[in-house]
Amino acid sequence: MFEYLSTTQGINRFVFTVLIGWCLLEAVLVIYNGVKNRKRG
Repeated sequence: MFEYLSTTQGINRFVFTVLIGWCLLEAVLVIYNGVKNRKRG
């Protein structure tokens, strides 16, 4: 599973993927909370 982390290119791709995934997760949570609050109020 981690053999692609042995190369610099693999590490860069891994970090990039994690950052993109984290940003998407944050955006989804913000949108979800906004929709929830709008429905309640």
